[in-house]
Amino acid sequence: RFMLEVDYGRREVLFEYAQDLSIHIVQSLSEMGEESSKYAVVLFGSVATGLVKQPRNPFPSNIDLAVIGQFSQEKRMDLYDRIRIRRQDIQEAILSGISSISPDKKNPGNAGVFIQDSSKLTSNGYQCALEYIAGNAFALHDSGTTWATIEQQALHHYSEQQRLKRRKNVVLFEAITS
Repeated sequence: RFMLEVDYGRREVLFEYAQDLSIHIVQSLSEMGEESSKYAVVLFGSVATGLVKQPRNPFPSNIDLAVIGQFSQEKRMDLYDRIRIRRQDIQEAILSGISSISPDKKNPGNAGVFIQDSSKLTSNGYQCALEYIAGNAFALHDSGTTWATIEQQALHHYSEQQRLKRRKNVVLFEAITS
């Protein structure tokens, strides 16, 4: 039933907006003096998975980007300020193609940008990174392998946790059956 709502053409439109916003983020960070090898711009969610819902759906798909690096609160706010107009333009374009949501309605989630400290993605058993991975995250910009490294570490950590769980279950099973 869900697959009847998938719109591959709409995915391409949203993907182009995501690429445009990603390029704008990279340019803005460059203007701020940030080295492009020290951060990544990652797309996740329905556009990344390719399961974009049609615009007539009551909950139409949007764009989800994460900027991952080490940013002070001041740099984070500066970046949000620099990309605000582009995000608003993209949001208006997205909303204009959706009949069920008025273009003047405030809905910042339609071009969501989350600026995340890389340490948040690696803490708590890589939980945040694993959530991005579950959302089929992939890098639109990652010249320094920021995302690739975190993704690899998170998957390795998860794999080890699963291996330990399986081993624990085997030990318990052997104890019960012997």
